[in-house]
Amino acid sequence: MGSHSLPHQQAAITTPVVGTTMNLRYTQDRPVLPPRDGETDLSTDVLFSTGPLPGYAALNHIAGHEGIGLVAESSDPARLGKAVAMRYMASHCGQCSHCRRGVVESCAQQKNFPKHYNGAFQEYMAVPWTSVDELPPWVFDESCSDRQSMYTAALCSGSTALRSLEAAAIKPGDVVVVLGIFGASGHLTGMLAKAVFQAKGSMEWYRDELAKACETARAGQLTSDLRMPDAIIVATSSSVAYQGLHQCIRDGGSVICLRAPKGPCSIVIPARELMERQLRFQGSMMGGFGNAMRVMKLIRDGIILPQIEVIQLEQVPPRLQDILDGKVFGKLAIRNLIYDLTFASQPHRASCDIADSARQFVVSLNAQILAKVSHDMTRKPKAFVVAIIGVIRIRCDGNLHCNHVLHG
Repeated sequence: MGSHSLPHQQAAITTPVVGTTMNLRYTQDRPVLPPRDGETDLSTDVLFSTGPLPGYAALNHIAGHEGIGLVAESSDPARLGKAVAMRYMASHCGQCSHCRRGVVESCAQQKNFPKHYNGAFQEYMAVPWTSVDELPPWVFDESCSDRQSMYTAALCSGSTALRSLEAAAIKPGDVVVVLGIFGASGHLTGMLAKAVFQAKGSMEWYRDELAKACETARAGQLTSDLRMPDAIIVATSSSVAYQGLHQCIRDGGSVICLRAPKGPCSIVIPARELMERQLRFQGSMMGGFGNAMRVMKLIRDGIILPQIEVIQLEQVPPRLQDILDGKVFGKLAIRNLIYDLTFASQPHRASCDIADSARQFVVSLNAQILAKVSHDMTRKPKAFVVAIIGVIRIRCDGNLHCNHVLHG
């Protein structure tokens, strides 16, 4: 098996007992298990650090998905040094009615990180090769190393944001309002709406409409012809954001929902108004790998730049609690430095442009809450994003071994 020398133990963030309160522990003695042919990891991890959710483990889990890194160990030497990505959706059957209609999130045969495979809050993780997507070499190009921590945002948040705007059929000049604009998906939705779809953001729209109303008032006239948004993207899990949406959208407009509140929450619309005003309400989930790559290229070219704060792995427990307490704005990124990335098969190092010195790899993992928004109308809305991104190294065989991080 082609590989480099792997340590016997690694650092990781674990949750000894999953409960209703945050319970994270930083450890440096987590065993590093080398990948084996035909290996299938059991359901030992959970997606969230509080829970547990049905089908997820309740003890000693390691959360994490949305990672990018290099293959560090594999039974197939040709895979060494390849750049790969782990998204939440590891695989789906591609044959059922849901998959054929593009609703892969409903596939009964789907596999996910970290429900079916170990999560990314660790330095190494073994995963099946079929659960990752191969990335182009420029992702780890030293000339754009400052963008590597941003690329992880494209895997879930970015692809989700792009898919929502496509679902809303945004046209140049349309007014788009994003609820949860400071969230992991929300701030990317706003960036993409302006940069890719040439839409007007809510603040520009508010400024223009206010100026129009003031001009009309100065002329001593009254008007009811103020423009409503063409699309509303709901990117927050606050139940308040789902109330009265039909009153805030123009006739023929679209409301696309990316996030769902926990617990009961209903959207109530008069049936006649829905029909006569030709309103469209639609749920939208993660975009595919194609969408993720499109967003990565936009980040590479500097067209959009996700907002990220870098922290170290051992800072995760207190910072995640800060997120739950509403004390963090924007994305948090976990960065691990790796000093021993050397490969037994030297030709693969050259072909993959692997540097002799230490390289940094970044992973993004979904924490418990991606965006939490307070809709207190007496002050500016507050949005708290739980995007934790980190560094990852990947090693793989028929199963892949991936070195880690965190996102939201």
